[in-house]
Amino acid sequence: MEIAILLIPVIAALLVLTYYLAALLIRKLAERNLFWTFVEEGTAKAIVINGRFTFCVMSFSGHMFAADGPNPPAIQADGWDIVTSDDSVLHRRYLPLLRNVRWIGLPPFNDAYVYGFSWTSLEEEQKDEKDMKKKFHYSDKTIDYILIQDDIYVTQVKEAECKDNIPLDAIILIGGRIVNPYKALFKVERWLESTANRVGADMRDLFGKKTYAQIRELSDTEANVSEKKTFDEVLKEWGFEILFVRVHSVNPGSELAKKFIEATTVTYVAEEKAKADEAEGRGKASRDKQHFEAIAKIAGGVEMFRWNKIAESKLTTYVEGGAAKPVVPVGGQPTTT
Repeated sequence: MEIAILLIPVIAALLVLTYYLAALLIRKLAERNLFWTFVEEGTAKAIVINGRFTFCVMSFSGHMFAADGPNPPAIQADGWDIVTSDDSVLHRRYLPLLRNVRWIGLPPFNDAYVYGFSWTSLEEEQKDEKDMKKKFHYSDKTIDYILIQDDIYVTQVKEAECKDNIPLDAIILIGGRIVNPYKALFKVERWLESTANRVGADMRDLFGKKTYAQIRELSDTEANVSEKKTFDEVLKEWGFEILFVRVHSVNPGSELAKKFIEATTVTYVAEEKAKADEAEGRGKASRDKQHFEAIAKIAGGVEMFRWNKIAESKLTTYVEGGAAKPVVPVGGQPTTT
């Protein structure tokens, strides 16, 4: 009896260790998409059987696929829309240590969909304790998942002519999120490249209607600068919800365009300076007029103003009326006329 009592904790420890080793093995297999797959938070995966799409799995707290809700869509593709989870829906349960590990089927028939994906994002880089800098980060990977969190993607529009016929290179920011991984992965060849091309076409149309100065103003605003039609079509067809499109920066698209812009800038500065000088002249004239009108209202004011101005001048002699008038010394050594 005593031996049996002593064996209880040993057996319990062996059971825990066995479970731990089994969970560890499952995790390692899941990382290789063998029998199971591991889904990180904020991502989704498409599962295929012999290369054909079968279903999606995801890990995104507070969200679920529309097909898992109480009223699944009639169209199968729309069933993979990501929606906010309903509290009345039974949430998925996980065994200890195996959270976000999903069964996908028997290899080599069942597998996670793997594809090449390249993207550019805008990230913060800290140069020192006080200086934070935005930097473009390019990534090119072969992956088996798709990001379903909000993110900002970067694309470039090259040599888009503005209303001034100047070719411009623009950096465009596209903020958005995947809301249907099936459509993004299987309804279009490359969802991000296709979206960037649609947005780029909108940018070329927009630039063609605006002057260089107006386009430069766009980079200082937070407003969306793309077409709502593009937003709606990309969302419906490719499962990517565009939240905003912004102009990050605009630069001349060639050396000739650069010289043209410099010349235009010089002309603009000259015109603005002329306007400023004209405004300054009007201001001085108005001020002097008010000053003279006030002096004229004072008894003897005109004579007092004249002699004050003579005293402030560097004249040494003042002659009024030529030789017929007396000579009045006003400073320095007297002279003879």
